[in-house]
Amino acid sequence: MIVSLVVASLILCLVLAICVDWSAGNRSIIDLGTIQADSGNVLVSIIVPACNEERSIEKTVQSLLGLHYQNKEILIVNDRSTDSTGELIDRLQRYHPQLKTLTIDNLPDGWLGKNHALFYAAEKAKGTWLLFTDADVMFEPTVLNRAMHYVKQHRVDHLAAFPSIHAAGFMLELFVAYFTIFFSMFFRPWKASDPGSRRHVGIGAFNLISKEAYLRIGTHQAIAMCPDDDMKLGKRVKESGMNQDLVAAHDLISVEWYSSVWEMVKGLEKNAFAGLDYKWYRTAAGVIGQLVCFAWPFLAVWVTEEPVRTLYSGVLLILAMTYLLQQKHHRAPWYHLMSWPVAALFMVFVMMNGLIQVTLHGGIQWRGTYYRREDLMKRG
Repeated sequence: MIVSLVVASLILCLVLAICVDWSAGNRSIIDLGTIQADSGNVLVSIIVPACNEERSIEKTVQSLLGLHYQNKEILIVNDRSTDSTGELIDRLQRYHPQLKTLTIDNLPDGWLGKNHALFYAAEKAKGTWLLFTDADVMFEPTVLNRAMHYVKQHRVDHLAAFPSIHAAGFMLELFVAYFTIFFSMFFRPWKASDPGSRRHVGIGAFNLISKEAYLRIGTHQAIAMCPDDDMKLGKRVKESGMNQDLVAAHDLISVEWYSSVWEMVKGLEKNAFAGLDYKWYRTAAGVIGQLVCFAWPFLAVWVTEEPVRTLYSGVLLILAMTYLLQQKHHRAPWYHLMSWPVAALFMVFVMMNGLIQVTLHGGIQWRGTYYRREDLMKRG
């Protein structure tokens, strides 16, 4: 009983510390929607890599064309697509001559496809600022004006923005909500703006960086083989001593995530282990931490006896109160909390699957190309 009490007490303290830290961090993140719009006098190059994105490329490009920011150029990269993406991009360019379209037919050695596409377009971009985004992102018309005002006002070299993530079906919605919360708790991205912290951030949907900073960090050549290119770009910025920040843009940027659970599992295979720098002990820490803090307490209140049960009830109360109080930040329905153990177990599976795939198969399969683990670990 004494051992059980000690364990339950430690878990209670750990969950409390995590929740307090997460809540304070969320409150420190500025909502980009509260920032006034910039006049748009600085040229911004918007770069969109597209590999087999026929499902979303038209909507994304139309969204970019609708941005109120005047001094912009939009570069769309058809990166070895085998579906109708290329034809759709060509048609969009005919109707909108201001679009700049690029085509990549072959992937050079030593590159991941997306990283090479971003680098290829950035070399041709004329803007003094670069916005790296994805081909399945939708933008509210004033978002870039607000972001540019923010980077000027706060003298930021790199700005990442949290989008809202939409998923089809209850299981995907549940996992998206849990994933965003776990990401925040684990990586503490709000610390990216703290020069005294090693924490960093990068968001694939919205990575805005000055051209000067981009060249200074070595461009995407420095992270050529990093599947988690967005985070590694942020890491390079932070390590270079430049200013980095994170804003919330839930009402301004939206992303349509994976269309099925299986697609999500396969999609996360490439970066679940990479995001932890291919360190098995980090994966172990993430797995154990989730099981102990977010899965076991839900079972423990049913299988333990008093007074241990009271302590685990306290854990659930802390989780519930924190979840509900921070709901405006993670934008998830309250009833998702009841399914947290399921989401936690699924996240454990995703993390272990990423480790196993890289370890057993010696690398990752992404966009029809196989990349060896040895090559993946050379850069970033």
